[in-house]
Amino acid sequence: MVEAPRRPLLKGCLVAAAFPIAIALVLLGPVDWWKRYSSWRNLTKADLAAEAQNYVDEYALGNSACLYAVVCKDGKAGLDRIEAIEDWDIDAAKRLAWNRRFSGNCPGRTANFAVRIAADDPLDEITNDRVRYGVWSFSNDRFVPSWGRFAPFRAFSELPTESCISQYSVTRSPGRRQVAPTDS
Repeated sequence: MVEAPRRPLLKGCLVAAAFPIAIALVLLGPVDWWKRYSSWRNLTKADLAAEAQNYVDEYALGNSACLYAVVCKDGKAGLDRIEAIEDWDIDAAKRLAWNRRFSGNCPGRTANFAVRIAADDPLDEITNDRVRYGVWSFSNDRFVPSWGRFAPFRAFSELPTESCISQYSVTRSPGRRQVAPTDS
């Protein structure tokens, strides 16, 4: 008896198995990108201020922080401190960030949005330099420290920035926690 070759059957099975996997990758692959784009498109001043507060609560409790946004200065990207969030044009900053990413405008490693812990707060001396600067992470939808375990350095700004003082803070500062004295 002569056996028929199994190769065409095996090839057909592989194609049949690969086809659903390819369809799943095509359909599910862009989901992450769509969520990022949707998040970016719907990003508001209130979201940035709330995430700045979360950053302070997580990394520098008792301090306050200023918000910074990317600007183009002489063809280079830098950060400007936002002095009045209600007067700030977030749409212009988002357009510039978009153009930096997709059109090559204002090149550099400068963050698009960032926070900086205020330098005049009473707890300033206990704030670690590794968390003094936070940069916006589009993949996490929050501010992350400019120094990290898997990213040793994320650029805050390649150009000089204005310092952060509590007067321009977008976060609340609950102040120093008081410890009741004990009689001994």
